[in-house]
Amino acid sequence: MSRAPTQRVEHAAQALLSDGERVTSTGSCWAVQVRPKVPLLLLARRKYIVALTDRRVLVFARRRRGPEASDLVIAKRYETFTLEHVRRRRPLLQVALGVTNGNRLVFEFRRRERELAGELIARLTPPPAPAPMTPIDTLRDAPWSAPATSEERADAAHDPAFWGAEP
Repeated sequence: MSRAPTQRVEHAAQALLSDGERVTSTGSCWAVQVRPKVPLLLLARRKYIVALTDRRVLVFARRRRGPEASDLVIAKRYETFTLEHVRRRRPLLQVALGVTNGNRLVFEFRRRERELAGELIARLTPPPAPAPMTPIDTLRDAPWSAPATSEERADAAHDPAFWGAEP
């Protein structure tokens, strides 16, 4: 998108933003709501304007003069979406989303909008689960752990098995 439409999108989004919320990126994409038992190829996609904020996804219907606040189609928080899959279908990047109400949406981004798609994917990808913590008692009882007291440490320093040598 050129500079003028970007400013128009941000202006339309400003009327909808809550306190402290800000627009991080804007762009356009093809989108459709998927219906059960209907192939995606047969669904009528439409072009929409997307504004990503630090809290939500805003989707506006396209107009010649640029979007206005009344053109808002979707304004949902990132938590309401689940990322189902991402596919590279040349020349489009396809992002399928599940919504908490059971609907499915498909957004298709052109090559010049890949940065917008990447940000959307990054915001919808759950963070990796932390590795399970091992209790300290388990570590202390491990066969490779160092002796706990200073006397045991002094005795272990003279033990060839401590240094990995065969006795």
